[in-house]
Amino acid sequence: MGSPFASCGVEVVILKALHMFEPPFLLVGTFKYLSPVFDPRLPAILFLIGFNLMPLRRLLIDSATVLSLTSVSTSTIPDRGGAHDR
Repeated sequence: MGSPFASCGVEVVILKALHMFEPPFLLVGTFKYLSPVFDPRLPAILFLIGFNLMPLRRLLIDSATVLSLTSVSTSTIPDRGGAHDR
């Protein structure tokens, strides 16, 4: 959220460097909540499944979206003929 407000490249680098602290805080907070509430093995399973597979799920969704946009844009291009028409 802060990168659009940066006025030079150095500020962008500093803001991106600050973002590297977010995942550890997220994981620590998640485990602090889940450990006393659930069985101790469950947070480990949730971590393995959730935090490792969610980026892959996001990649699949983004890829499908880009593919659908690409197929829509190429389907509107008129056929100019070619070697296969002979």
